[in-house]
Amino acid sequence: MTTLEVLREKVLEELAACLLDRGDSGYRLLAPAASGVVGQVGMRIPFSFPARVWEERMVFEVRFRARRVGVDAVRRARQLLAAAWARQSPGPARHRYLLFSATGFTVASQRLAFAREIPMVDLSRPAFAPLVRAADRVATEMARLVENGGIAPFSTVQLRAAVRAALGTGSSAAPDHPELARIAAGVTPPDSCLLIGFSDTLPLVILMPESPQGFAAYLDRAPQPDIEVRVERVAGPAQWALIPADGSAAFRLFFTLPPQLADWLLGSDDEAYGSERTRLSPIVLHTGGRLVQLVPHLASA
Repeated sequence: MTTLEVLREKVLEELAACLLDRGDSGYRLLAPAASGVVGQVGMRIPFSFPARVWEERMVFEVRFRARRVGVDAVRRARQLLAAAWARQSPGPARHRYLLFSATGFTVASQRLAFAREIPMVDLSRPAFAPLVRAADRVATEMARLVENGGIAPFSTVQLRAAVRAALGTGSSAAPDHPELARIAAGVTPPDSCLLIGFSDTLPLVILMPESPQGFAAYLDRAPQPDIEVRVERVAGPAQWALIPADGSAAFRLFFTLPPQLADWLLGSDDEAYGSERTRLSPIVLHTGGRLVQLVPHLASA
């Protein structure tokens, strides 16, 4: 498991998990696994009667390959998801599988993922560049030492444990591979977080605030949990941001969508994003101990 490609993927998975944990979305990591990151999202739904706890078991996998991720990765995700559903005991929890890619996705994989309700997060977009660079730097150092014989062999589980100890997302026990722990201590995540949003028109959406502090301050001032937003195109065809519909610069929440899906939800290049044609339904997220609903703004409202 000591190739540069694999090391990048595992370190980037743990960095993404760290940012999800920072988002205070009810996400918590479970025990380190050899393949993918396993976590659980749980929140109390206050407007149901009787009040209930909603849970999802969430597995996500990061691909950091030379080429864009193709349909094989989506098919594998679907098979793993089906197996998880088959093993699930009765209860409120359900399973989701997320695919992250540092180099993007092919058009065919995007179409298949949407049809199979496999959320995708394209980390090749500019907003996610600091996250990818942080993983690449540490993984490259690890690979160099492995190649030169400067570090003892280690397993994927040991790698995850060392990175989690450095990020503060693992157990309090010291990693059992001191050399690996020393290198992992150099992991520096970006000063941001990832928020988990749910929408009727999307299986799941991952949002990265430009300024977590600015977004939290805006929510503290908001008189109600429904926040009107509009969609802004950002740096290319696959990245957007949600911004306040009142025209202020209080926050920007970056997210990615496959171009074909974005054209259907938000309008084509010849139409205004956030216009009357917007089909993006409200996005519900849990952050800072509260439920927030982001409502796409209609120009005619």
